[in-house]
Amino acid sequence: MDGDGRAERVGVRASRLARAMSGVDNDRMPSMGTDRSPDNLPRQLTSFVGRERELRELRELLDRGRLLTLTGPGGSGKTRLGLELAAEVRDGFPDGV
Repeated sequence: MDGDGRAERVGVRASRLARAMSGVDNDRMPSMGTDRSPDNLPRQLTSFVGRERELRELRELLDRGRLLTLTGPGGSGKTRLGLELAAEVRDGFPDGV
């Protein structure tokens, strides 16, 4: 993240815009209970094999900033990698991932 917090501000604005465009009113969302973090992660039907190095690097990056962007060619596993990371770190985000 840059020193003046610009990336964080952009991430916050993008998050607010996404919520506004989705029409979801977070104040009216049903409670998920207090025993686990709320999330909307899809259940993975297969195990995650390999890419431990990438996961470790992403966790380190996530420790330095709250927004990560994964880029690469189609079919390279960006979505699966992001979902695996989100599932691993969701306990550290009490408001959900």
